[in-house]
Amino acid sequence: MAPILARLRYVYPGRGDVEEHLLALLARQRERADDAQGYGPANLVTLLRELRGHLRGLDLSHLSLRGAYLQGVEMQDASLAEATLRDTVFTEALDAAWKVAISSTGQFWAAGSRRGEVHVWREAGQTLHLVLRAHSDTVSALTFSPDDRRVASASWNGAITLWEVERGTPLWTVWQTTCVSLAFAPDGRTLASGGNDATVRLWDAHSGTPP
Repeated sequence: MAPILARLRYVYPGRGDVEEHLLALLARQRERADDAQGYGPANLVTLLRELRGHLRGLDLSHLSLRGAYLQGVEMQDASLAEATLRDTVFTEALDAAWKVAISSTGQFWAAGSRRGEVHVWREAGQTLHLVLRAHSDTVSALTFSPDDRRVASASWNGAITLWEVERGTPLWTVWQTTCVSLAFAPDGRTLASGGNDATVRLWDAHSGTPP
């Protein structure tokens, strides 16, 4: 990347001109269909990373990133809204994420995997907090309690478990046929679960029993 950046600095000598040019090229890529973008966006992102030393605040929405290596790269406040990611490596490699959730304050983030694991990050998603070996099947639903102190997860085999966020302690487990959605009541006292059997069940968030 260094020779390319050196050439760009020669062509665009003004302060910030190289970054402005690369961002303009990214914007052009965004206007193209995913299958027509090729490796262009990933190459441009690599150049921007070398130029800036980070990718904080960068708009990467609606781009197709193929083969981008982003291990250890700071990306706070970068947007990947509706981006397509293929063979792209971030700071932490995860199994396929099926469900994600963000706590009400934004302090904790969670992602549930195909293998049944739940990863929880703190500090607005910046630091891995814990990994829960939550289920024996794909995580199908995730939600945080309104006070951020608990997170509920469910899997395709119907298991629903409530966890204490600080230590990752399981509080209780109940069962519903193929649970696909979870939601807490605003006061956090009741957890609702919905399944493919077209039923919604209510659980006391403290005991895991019907209220």
